[in-house]
Amino acid sequence: MDLIYKGLHRSEFARLELCDRETEDFPTISSNMTNEELRAVFGERGIVVAPQNDVDVDIEVYEGSQTPSETTFVKSGQITIGNRGIAIGNAPDYDEVPWPAGTTQVSVYMDNVLFGWARKVVFTLEHQD
Repeated sequence: MDLIYKGLHRSEFARLELCDRETEDFPTISSNMTNEELRAVFGERGIVVAPQNDVDVDIEVYEGSQTPSETTFVKSGQITIGNRGIAIGNAPDYDEVPWPAGTTQVSVYMDNVLFGWARKVVFTLEHQD
């Protein structure tokens, strides 16, 4: 696996995103979701994850499909990325990372899968087309 991004972001409102830079249509978090569902919510153009609230969270993004060390698998799914790459972080503190347009398989891993306790989130990305 190749590391393509590593950063530290504040988890405002217990959420961090990995999303298409061309969208403002983020996945919706609902109050009637279970804690397991809330850990990672996929939408068509991005993912919202729920780490520990109001703390600095380590985020790593890898190209490839191997399981990162010292993390536990949370969820996987597909998103669509446009021509401007991906945004990572929490509004308005996004970092922009180049990524090819098209469908991408994303897997989410955390250092602690108890809802609201993760201090590290790892995404693995595989470009599909």
